[in-house]
Amino acid sequence: MPPVDSFVENPHWNWFIVVYFFLGGIAGGSAFIGGLAALVGGDRMKPVLHWTALIPFPLLAISGLLLIADLGRPERFWHMMIQNQTWWPMFKYWSPMSYGSWLLLIFSGLAFVNFAAAIIGGRQGGFLGRFSWLPRVVGGGVLGTVFQILLLIFGYLFASYTGALVTATNQPIWSDTTMLGALFFISGVSAALSILILLTGWRSHDHYIVDRLETVDNWAMLLELVLIGLFLAFLGSIAWTFLAHRYGLTLLIGTVLLGLLVPLFLHWQPRLLGRTTPMLAAALALLGGYALRYAIVYAGQEIPIGGRMMG
Repeated sequence: MPPVDSFVENPHWNWFIVVYFFLGGIAGGSAFIGGLAALVGGDRMKPVLHWTALIPFPLLAISGLLLIADLGRPERFWHMMIQNQTWWPMFKYWSPMSYGSWLLLIFSGLAFVNFAAAIIGGRQGGFLGRFSWLPRVVGGGVLGTVFQILLLIFGYLFASYTGALVTATNQPIWSDTTMLGALFFISGVSAALSILILLTGWRSHDHYIVDRLETVDNWAMLLELVLIGLFLAFLGSIAWTFLAHRYGLTLLIGTVLLGLLVPLFLHWQPRLLGRTTPMLAAALALLGGYALRYAIVYAGQEIPIGGRMMG
């Protein structure tokens, strides 16, 4: 994730932003997984490709609405990308907000094309049949490969951007670590894998896919545990202040224990609860992904650190 310069305006982020970070992470993680599956997954991963084409765009649409609703003047949302006097496109390379606005727009466009291709499928008649060429273009050949690589890249950028955004502020905790971009990205991938397990796990003939998804998710959750450890290590002495606060406890209990350790245990004991075992593990992992963002977003605004609290 490319670095972004710090900004000094004190954010006042509420649950709109928490949900935006959570849904955006799933959207980016899904596109990243879909890109990998298209490039190296083979024919047996076609159900994964189908779902990873359907998931990102609706979540990005909701994310955009949440961002607009969170603005003080939501009717002026277009000012983030268009100059109000000249009507020319505007990109402020020094502004994380401007960077994120354009990233959301471009990624949403790619996700919409992928979404439309999945909806159209192999339809031959009717209005949608006129666009039956679209799935062939994005699903194979040189153009399809380039398209999937772009989805993979922008999925990574968007999933990690939200973590880089909070790091780019001057808020305590957020600005005391460089791990949040990587942490939010791998958490988004794990949450997306959990969604895919929930969507495919109820079908008896998808055991192979569920097993593959669980294997990848195990590695993602182990990496997420490592990144959480590094995040706390980078906080240094203020880590104890964070962990003693309710938001630190939310991270430890909601994310580390319930969202990572318990799902890992359930993956390693697949017969413990029968066919509901992977479903429970996936649901808990999703809860942990939300708890991670909730804890970090509110901790940076509400935990006073040596008089540096900006909120």
